[in-house]
Amino acid sequence: MAATEAILGYDTTIEVETAADSGIYFELAEVTAFTPPQRTIEQVDATHMKSPGRTREFIPGFGEYGSMTVDMNYLPGSDTDDFIVAWEAAAENRSVRITWPNGVIHTLPGNVEGYAPSGIDTTGKMGITLTIKGAGDLVRS
Repeated sequence: MAATEAILGYDTTIEVETAADSGIYFELAEVTAFTPPQRTIEQVDATHMKSPGRTREFIPGFGEYGSMTVDMNYLPGSDTDDFIVAWEAAAENRSVRITWPNGVIHTLPGNVEGYAPSGIDTTGKMGITLTIKGAGDLVRS
């Protein structure tokens, strides 16, 4: 039986360009979890008057990367908090780079879709979720 090749997510980094097309990246701090963008393919209805068995037919259309969520410890006024607030105000697509623990890099253009604190109470740590909308194709390197 072969040994597993599974790896932990520990040491994954998420970075965002400091300005559109700058090539300079800012690492988001205190990331606790994230959901990478998922590609979906639009299904175009190609049904016609002689579709076999009176069954709808579909062909693949355009693909799209959905939203990526990044959960972080919430530190109001931190460099990461200020960076995200400024990015949201700039209302621009920026390159988002995920570097996995094994060195593989995924880069995707995206913009701030949402940024909201989550479940803050007196007994737990403060958390916040950044939602990034994929705005183009993902490049793997």
